[in-house]
Amino acid sequence: KRHRLREAKVFEDPPSYYDPPGGVLTYQPDVPARLYSPRKFSLTRPSPLPQFSVAEHFALVHHQLRQLRNAFALANTTGRLLVLPQLVCGLDRFFYRHDGVSPGSSMSLPIWNCPADHVLALQLGVKPSPERWLRESSFLSNPRLPPSMRTKDATLELAIEPAEGEAATSRQAVLALLTSPLAQHARVLRLVGEPPEAESWMGAAEYSRFEAGVRNWADFWCCSELEKSLSAEMLARVRGSTELGLKAKTHVYYDLFADKLPHTDKAGRVWREAWRPIPGEKWNLTDSMNEPWRSRVVLGHEPVKPARKFMADGI
Repeated sequence: KRHRLREAKVFEDPPSYYDPPGGVLTYQPDVPARLYSPRKFSLTRPSPLPQFSVAEHFALVHHQLRQLRNAFALANTTGRLLVLPQLVCGLDRFFYRHDGVSPGSSMSLPIWNCPADHVLALQLGVKPSPERWLRESSFLSNPRLPPSMRTKDATLELAIEPAEGEAATSRQAVLALLTSPLAQHARVLRLVGEPPEAESWMGAAEYSRFEAGVRNWADFWCCSELEKSLSAEMLARVRGSTELGLKAKTHVYYDLFADKLPHTDKAGRVWREAWRPIPGEKWNLTDSMNEPWRSRVVLGHEPVKPARKFMADGI
């Protein structure tokens, strides 16, 4: 809720919030039309809901999470905070299964200004707090920013591209750009183009710590249809529950490293093949009044423990 209020610029933080010591880094994500418009559209016959399949929604969001992950690696390495981009979502998120948007809503798809808390676990996953690493997407247009953050000279546009003949940008080249006198003077670094892949310029040990630190940032999408998405074994467990007023709902977790093989997700699974949505990772059971919520991980594996140290700072 606090983050939503900040996005709307109606939450007043102390002055230090708007003037972070190391400055901020921002970027404009690349979102190709093939991902945000996977269906042919006709003015005479609009596409019925859902306009996105679950897999198409996750392809759209994961494309953006890859860029967010790489941008955060740059920001954190140089002691800056990352200004979140405006995310685009193919499907809404609700507490029960739905047809793409919340029941009764007139929302159209895709959602061009998707709330960050629909995708990122800002309350429980970003440790010790979102304020330590991130700022909301509307941060740089907030009238509470001090003059030092709003002057023309406060912003430096920077493109990080591989040298001619090279496939990836080297660590030396990345740090040379990010720590140049001009960059250090700038309060706002605005990346031009897509952030370079973090793994390509980070050392192996540093990248491993980085991966462990942001793995739990991913939240979940809700909800797909129970009968079509749960395995037979899990469906039997849910139906056999003695909870009163049983309402089972399936979730699918986002994955900041869905494009990487192999990688370990926040549920502790090691992916060695292309990522795909796996519903039923968690079920929630409620009483007849729909509260209190009780969540249980039901995959039968131990969740990944939060990393004790994150990058060079440690948390």
